[in-house]
Amino acid sequence: MNDPDNDDSRVTSRRPVLAQDQTESPLRTAPYRRKRSSARSGKLIPLLFVVVFGVIIAHNEIPAFADWWERLLTPQDWEAKQQCQQAALSAAVNPAFARIIKPGEVHRTSEGAYVDKLVLGEMGAEGAEQAVEYSCYLDSAGKLVQLNQL
Repeated sequence: MNDPDNDDSRVTSRRPVLAQDQTESPLRTAPYRRKRSSARSGKLIPLLFVVVFGVIIAHNEIPAFADWWERLLTPQDWEAKQQCQQAALSAAVNPAFARIIKPGEVHRTSEGAYVDKLVLGEMGAEGAEQAVEYSCYLDSAGKLVQLNQL
């Protein structure tokens, strides 16, 4: 009869620990919320690393991706490269068998652009491919001013 577990008098004598306007203890919910948000960001960080490294690898290994990336981010530099590449391909000894090995680097000048380190693979006299480096100057309108074979 005197079972302490079934004593209803203990339940009625308890007073609430929280004030009337509080529904939950802030000490209980704050760490739970922090742990939950850090768990979400913890799952996103590896995904972001994979995406960043994937873009870097694709930019370095896939010429079409690097071309698209440059066309998207710096369209003026991309256009300058295209003009210089077309001029170098048409100036090759045998343009039908020339190919672009390195697309070149664009440098801005006061009146336009300078493209250097453009390397073409051209068919040599004996039929073997030889690498030929070009550079060129373009005016501010993007027209070719001078093409140099190095």
